[in-house]
Amino acid sequence: MLASTSGCASISARTKATYNKEIYPGIKQENDNISEALDNSSVNIIGDMFEFYSLPFYFIDWPLSFIVDTVLLPYDIIQTTQNSGVEQDELGNSTK
Repeated sequence: MLASTSGCASISARTKATYNKEIYPGIKQENDNISEALDNSSVNIIGDMFEFYSLPFYFIDWPLSFIVDTVLLPYDIIQTTQNSGVEQDELGNSTK
């Protein structure tokens, strides 16, 4: 549980195979985690209880993930623009 309070959502979001080079991926994952924990539509009682009792850790991790995502923002912007399919000149201006 301690690992979940270290900006872990940011690290986890970037190491997933489905990582699609977006801005603030840790915050987006954290918001998804909180939404799932608050969603009562699932039938799995044990899983729902675990998710519900994990809520305090998600709320502790949220600001830390925000910090990690903000520190990595320049990297994410570069990755996002390189993978967007938009060609840029050496000044960063779009050539299309």
